[in-house]
Amino acid sequence: MLKYYHENVIVKNFALIENSSSPKAGICEYFYARAKEALNNSSIKGCLVTNSIAELAQHDSQVRTQTNITIQHMRSVFRDALERAQIIDEIPCQSKS
Repeated sequence: MLKYYHENVIVKNFALIENSSSPKAGICEYFYARAKEALNNSSIKGCLVTNSIAELAQHDSQVRTQTNITIQHMRSVFRDALERAQIIDEIPCQSKS
């Protein structure tokens, strides 16, 4: 179930960011879509990944493995988008002090 969710929900949702010609706009579009879903009374609430981590990952290595894959995917999409946005000057680069 988690692999299906990753492939059919997470990857689809994060495609908004990955396929956007503007990384900044893609990130905004992603969060606007999540907010719109949250406000929709007929949509399912909650997150299968978060719930699985909280309730099952500690005791089930397969759940832990798949949720780690999903979290790493999410991180890499955001990281890559932020790096692209900095390269094209959509967001400022800040040096670590």
